[in-house]
Amino acid sequence: SHNLHSMSQGIDEQLGFFVPGAIPAGYAACATMGTNWLINKICEAPGDAAVRNGWYLPEELEYLRETDSGYNIVDQLVKMVRLGRLFGGCCVKFDVESSDPKTWYENPLNLDGVRPGKYKGLVVIEPRWLIPELTQENLYDPASADFMRPTYWRIGNQRYHRSHLHFCVPFPVSDDMKYAYNFMGLPYPQLVRDRVYSAERSANEGPQLLLTKRSTVYKSAAATAGDYQGLVDSLEEWARLRDNYGVKIVFDGEDISQFDTALGDADSVIMTQYQLVAAAADMPVTELLGTTPKGFQSTGEHEAGSYRKTLEKIQATDLDPVLVKHYALARRSLGRPDSGAIAIQWEALDSPTAKEVAEIENLEAQTDNTYVMAGALDGEDIRNALIKNKNSRYFGIQEARFVDDTDEAD
Repeated sequence: SHNLHSMSQGIDEQLGFFVPGAIPAGYAACATMGTNWLINKICEAPGDAAVRNGWYLPEELEYLRETDSGYNIVDQLVKMVRLGRLFGGCCVKFDVESSDPKTWYENPLNLDGVRPGKYKGLVVIEPRWLIPELTQENLYDPASADFMRPTYWRIGNQRYHRSHLHFCVPFPVSDDMKYAYNFMGLPYPQLVRDRVYSAERSANEGPQLLLTKRSTVYKSAAATAGDYQGLVDSLEEWARLRDNYGVKIVFDGEDISQFDTALGDADSVIMTQYQLVAAAADMPVTELLGTTPKGFQSTGEHEAGSYRKTLEKIQATDLDPVLVKHYALARRSLGRPDSGAIAIQWEALDSPTAKEVAEIENLEAQTDNTYVMAGALDGEDIRNALIKNKNSRYFGIQEARFVDDTDEAD
């Protein structure tokens, strides 16, 4: 019984360590913490990196890309990811102008109801303005796909069916915690606050440590004689004269000793704290700080690969669904027929250097030559493939027209 009681106490103590971190930080607290340069970068950089190199559509739908600037689509996507990470979630509304907004938004989204010129683009909304409205199915059927997933949301005075909205929630919480987090997820400021606080405090301690690295012991006869005022007068006189290019004045009965604090590992200690911040933020420290990591013997290749997976997850779970629905609405708004499926193809996250591009083209040329020698391809096939390859420097040149001997004879 005593052992069980001791184990219970230990579990309670361990749970007590984690409980403060599970309490929602609150939107105002997240916004305040987001003004810190490091937390702001943690929230904004991944979204910017995910869309930086862009995307493309099937060839028959490339005309839709011409509408991107008008809808300000890139900035809206970056804003969505940033606010989702900052507050634990945010909402994107697909804004369609309707003669009866109440009926339009309360019913499920109907693409056939979008009239030419009536789709206005994306509106990113912070979660503080969102109020969930749950139906019976949302509350009482755990076996339903819609359980604890609000069917309706109230934004201002308007009620919205969720099909008109997209929710960017990087870290969803369990059903037990959904009410506490307004059916969103964990905000990054809450996840990294302890690590950022420690790192920033360590960095601020550096200059103070540098300024106080030399400690001086000042022995005065006034101190041993119990003459407090005499001691104060001696200290003030010594302080007045000490900054004289290293020359110090010592009176009879006084002695001065100086001790220096070694600062050899201070920079490693500080940088280690920032590396822990990067680990909590799922970012390489080179991306977070723009500097080479210290203290770890690493090339950063593993961290870069892990970061690519994070960016690919952002593209797949948040950016793809928004873009597919956005282009479907834009196509209807343009009055164009529904020709071709809307599939988003992302450019490579890592832009190759000029040397790497040349090496890739050389390998591709060798492969093409192998197929030509085997008789599987000819020069016309290769030329036309180069013309259609957007990454080729021959993209868009005139297509080949080969004339055989019979044509010349005619």
